[in-house]
Amino acid sequence: MSSQAAASLPQPSVPESQFDIRRLRDAFGHFATGVAIVTARGSAGQRLGMTINSLASLSLQPALLLWSISCSSRSHDQFTGHVHHFAIHVLGEHQQELSRQFHQSGQERFAGLEVVDDAHGVPLLSGCLVRFECATEQIVPAGDHSIVIGRVRHIQEHPGQPLLFHRGRFGRFQGVS
Repeated sequence: MSSQAAASLPQPSVPESQFDIRRLRDAFGHFATGVAIVTARGSAGQRLGMTINSLASLSLQPALLLWSISCSSRSHDQFTGHVHHFAIHVLGEHQQELSRQFHQSGQERFAGLEVVDDAHGVPLLSGCLVRFECATEQIVPAGDHSIVIGRVRHIQEHPGQPLLFHRGRFGRFQGVS
């Protein structure tokens, strides 16, 4: 961004340091999101997986998506330093328990699941609405998170309705027109 463009941006009404983190998190929660699980193979061959709701499309040409991971996550260093391929599984409204299984720490997240590994060893989950198989394109540090940009290599889609997350609760999509 040029210094001219930056100078024309409006100044924030509240200095950044005055935000209460809980209030900011609650405010962000007003934006409803889908729910997804990211999976990969770690540097020691272990399966990695976690629930995310920070998924976004980034580019059509080339096909890029992004998701973010907290720097305090136990999986941060694996996902940002050792993973070259990963899969994003967009969950359907029937997969709330699967979302919880991959959100909880201290348990085997893949327990009881039928998992197939792709050619790169990435664990692939079945039954999701959409699965994006990706190659890591870039990692961008951003505050207390890292943004993971992936190049989409393969897409698999299934019919169904998405699982949504809004203000700390799961929900369903209900069209208005």
